[in-house]
Amino acid sequence: MRIIIADDHTLVRTGLKNVLISLSQDIEVIECGTYAETIAHTKNSAGIDILFLDLMMPGMDGFSGVRELCQQLIDVSVVVVSAKEQPSDVAQAIECGAMGYIPKSLSSEVLKNALRLVLSGSMYLPPHLVSRTGDGTVNAGDKPLDMLTGVVRQPLPPRLQDVLELIVQGQSNKQIAARLGLADATVKVHVARLLRALNVRSRRDAARLGERIGSLQ
Repeated sequence: MRIIIADDHTLVRTGLKNVLISLSQDIEVIECGTYAETIAHTKNSAGIDILFLDLMMPGMDGFSGVRELCQQLIDVSVVVVSAKEQPSDVAQAIECGAMGYIPKSLSSEVLKNALRLVLSGSMYLPPHLVSRTGDGTVNAGDKPLDMLTGVVRQPLPPRLQDVLELIVQGQSNKQIAARLGLADATVKVHVARLLRALNVRSRRDAARLGERIGSLQ
């Protein structure tokens, strides 16, 4: 697994790197101290699985930079790492396409659990910055996270279109990974993004909506 840690503070990069390596020896870490350096390393994103991105890194325009990288790196899980701890920041990061939000104030044990989730292809959201409603949806900054992108307001990115087509065909994550030449964890990330983009809660609902979209097209 190849991981980029993009943060202008050496201490933060070193600490995050040490925790990651303690969780798995099968990890290659690339460190970047500026946004320009991060862009340079991600121009050829083949083989990169996760990007841990500091929200306030020099040269980056905050959430606009997050959105730009998420749109460019369709096969990379972008996780925001930030000292900012407002629910609205979490909501905006997820709306930009990030697959997680890790506050820098987390204790070492909580950080390890958060990183375990991210390494497995799941999303981590800080519990103290989000709340669950009665129907099980998650809110941050008064926005339901599973409805931030609306129902197909914009065309799906090409990779998500590929994943949706294969889901409609009844393909499993492992089969999708084989067809698209991706890691299983990467496919899991794409499926999570797809469910958010379609505003549905299950693969079955996504398949049904995908069939409707296909018939309309």
